[in-house]
Amino acid sequence: MSFNEFDEYETSEKVRDWLRRNAASIVGGIALGIGGLWGWHAWQGSQAAQRERAEAAYRALAEALAPGAAPEIAAEAEARSRRLREEFGSTPFATLGALLEARRAVEQGDLPEADRLLARALERSGDAALRSLVRLRLAELRLAEDKPDAALALADAVSGAQWRALREELRGDALARLGRHDEARRAYEDALAALDEGSQARTFIEMKQNDLATGGPVATTTPEAPAAPAGEQKAAGAEQKS
Repeated sequence: MSFNEFDEYETSEKVRDWLRRNAASIVGGIALGIGGLWGWHAWQGSQAAQRERAEAAYRALAEALAPGAAPEIAAEAEARSRRLREEFGSTPFATLGALLEARRAVEQGDLPEADRLLARALERSGDAALRSLVRLRLAELRLAEDKPDAALALADAVSGAQWRALREELRGDALARLGRHDEARRAYEDALAALDEGSQARTFIEMKQNDLATGGPVATTTPEAPAAPAGEQKAAGAEQKS
């Protein structure tokens, strides 16, 4: 789902709810004239401008954290992160920024720092889709820490059809670690059912199924916390519009 598509859904749902709760005042407000519409449009414009600034701040952080970033740009990562967190902390872009920083921490082998960043993002994010993504990344970290029970609990808390394949794969990984092989097989089957036939992820999940069948150790998903690329990023809602 693109940001525009989510915006249209979110806006229509909130407008309908607002109309239901404020029908009486709307009728009375009509008598006051349509001058208030100018204020409404001004508010909408300010919200759009806020989203644009938040997205720009996120892209600036992504640039600073990108592999091969120029040294003078990479040196600004902390300042850019702080600005995104402090000025746009209520937006989905702040959560995406935390995912970016957590990925870098994992790449540097600093799992405790990645854990801290993701835990803070989970606590502060008001976007349901992004909260699910953060839980999945935390589940990957718990597996890396050899805590399959905690990983399973996090994966079980994830909702949303867009995360089904990854959720079930992680559940399969955790269940395999716990020796619950029949449940792990079913989880991997559910993950495959959620994937397109041409998905490259199918091969890895099928390898895990084969590992279970032969009694060998199951290779688990590599812990990472990417800044949701196009598809994942655009699944996020725009809570700051409320």
